[in-house]
Amino acid sequence: MSFLGKSATGVAIGIAWLSAASFAKPSEAPAPQAMEAVQLRAEPAVAPSPLPAPVLPESPRFEATPSASAVDEEELACMTRVILYEAGAESRAGQVAVAQVVMNRVRSPRFPNSVCRVIYQRGQFSAIRSFAPPRDGRWRRAMAIARDVIAGEAEPVVGNALYFHAARVRPAYVANRARVAQIGNHLFYR
Repeated sequence: MSFLGKSATGVAIGIAWLSAASFAKPSEAPAPQAMEAVQLRAEPAVAPSPLPAPVLPESPRFEATPSASAVDEEELACMTRVILYEAGAESRAGQVAVAQVVMNRVRSPRFPNSVCRVIYQRGQFSAIRSFAPPRDGRWRRAMAIARDVIAGEAEPVVGNALYFHAARVRPAYVANRARVAQIGNHLFYR
């Protein structure tokens, strides 16, 4: 009986199974012609044709962090606070938009690389340090949104916006920025 297969290096190999009786006595060794039939042969493997790299569509969807359940609790609390502070009275889309701006900043080399560092950055969300919202139903809803946005599971609503402000004001810093959306009472810019 024999088995043909490929080695880990892709070389075709053959293994022959011989009974113990074939080698019981040296005087009864098989004839040279029979030995040729059981010798191993190596053949070069045919390399499979490489598959073309998949072409993924360009998507503004955020890169997912490990999973919504694995979100760092401190980062989650910071994001929840900024959602309530900046967009507590807004729709879900408005709250998601604010959170996505924070995540866009986390991913940008121009800003700190964590949610808490972004929201506590000097000159940004400055009054949030003294903001202590009650841990009620609004907190739980904002925390669910924060978890979804941090995990990359929320539908993108502001693309790559890095800035926003209330629609009732016109700060100087947005004069040369492209507006990407208005959601509720906030305007969003790249």
